[in-house]
Amino acid sequence: MSVIDSILLRTIPEAARMGLESGDLAVFGSVIRSSKTGQIAYHLQETGIIGDAVSSLLQSGLSGPLGMASQVAGDAALFRQGQRIQQTVDLIRASQTAGMVMSGATLGVSIVGFAVIANKIERVECQLHDLLSRQDELRAKVGEILDDRMTEDLVRLRTAAQQMEESWTLQNPDAQLDRVANEGHLLGNRFYEKARTTLLEAPGAMETAAPLLEAFSLASNVRVAARIAADEVEAAEGAAAAVTSQFEALIDASNATCPPIILKNADPDLEGLPDKFVSDFTARRDIARKLRLAGEAMEGSQGIASLLLKKGVSGRRYLAEARAEKSAPVLLLNACN
Repeated sequence: MSVIDSILLRTIPEAARMGLESGDLAVFGSVIRSSKTGQIAYHLQETGIIGDAVSSLLQSGLSGPLGMASQVAGDAALFRQGQRIQQTVDLIRASQTAGMVMSGATLGVSIVGFAVIANKIERVECQLHDLLSRQDELRAKVGEILDDRMTEDLVRLRTAAQQMEESWTLQNPDAQLDRVANEGHLLGNRFYEKARTTLLEAPGAMETAAPLLEAFSLASNVRVAARIAADEVEAAEGAAAAVTSQFEALIDASNATCPPIILKNADPDLEGLPDKFVSDFTARRDIARKLRLAGEAMEGSQGIASLLLKKGVSGRRYLAEARAEKSAPVLLLNACN
């Protein structure tokens, strides 16, 4: 019996479908939770279909989250093969999966290929270039945080992602996966410290935090996925827990300078306010959303690692079968079993 047949579901259970339709269950990032208790009921795991679809969209030039979401929602032939995922999960996928995959967060443990990660790193580089090319007071603040090492670190992250993808073709990948995980750990901590410094010490340069947070999320995803691919599931669980705590610390840093209304996703009446205030508010609100999304995704990865340990399932087999899955874009793991 395959890993997917034993612990993963291609079709959403009737109870879960009814819970989502009634509102008793709700999607929060990469998990489905009870709306009343907040307890996780199901984890969501992306499959090879997601990676193939994103790569195809990148080649077609639809790399933005909104462009991708509309394309994904309309591509019924790709995402409804065999009608294994019912309408509720189709809606989950269309409205959430696209944006998450393109934003640096993931559903479950990241399995997207090098081309997708490389595109995300390129986007980070473009954002940083735009910030450093500005001719205003932000340029000086950004320059203090984004030193020359940042460019080198992004090159190293791209290389680690490429080596992660290459590991699937190696007969003995463990040594390479160990190097990839260690590199992701080091780079993740560097990006984390820069993001934390931005949030705490340079609140007037909030725009700078966005690419740093995405780089931190990408490095952390590579780290955790490499540990699971090497069958070091307990280490992956610990790594995911540590990264989740780091995201919580970043949320605390964001709260220190962000009005509570931002964290509630509520838009105040901005009419008549200075443009600088509106721009700063928008940047702060976007940072809060990115932090919540990425933190929830990493918490989901931690939960999946815990389930693999509990079930005694090989992490490498789990990822290999998710990568090879071609009939469902999103798989479910029952967190209650």
